[in-house]
Amino acid sequence: MVAPVFFNQYFADKNNGVHDWSSHTFRVAFCNAANAPVVGNSVLANLTTVSESTIASTVVTVTSSTQTAGVWSAVLADRDIVVTGTMPTWRYIVLYNDTPTTPADPLVYFIDTGVDNNITDDTYPIDFAAALTLSEQAA
Repeated sequence: MVAPVFFNQYFADKNNGVHDWSSHTFRVAFCNAANAPVVGNSVLANLTTVSESTIASTVVTVTSSTQTAGVWSAVLADRDIVVTGTMPTWRYIVLYNDTPTTPADPLVYFIDTGVDNNITDDTYPIDFAAALTLSEQAA
């Protein structure tokens, strides 16, 4: 999986307490190539996403959010996206926080899969471990 690209606003949101990796619900959304996300987007409403009506669940599990010796890290569990029926063509996976209401659905990052994906009655694995373990070290 290609490295994620963080939305600019994520860093301000993180430092202003918008994201709580230990208790908030994070989800994925999908965008096609014609409606690619850009780093200047800040909330899900800024994006044109494809319909997710054929997906069983878009929730992403945060397996840990810890700090050790001044280094904070959050680890996301791999996620299989199960599609029943035909999902619209998409290329980008977007991670966002579904819990806050102000701002509503703030964006974290996106991943460009590099190809248009067409899925019908199948499973698409998202390998978050290969994509990213969020970490930050105190100065």
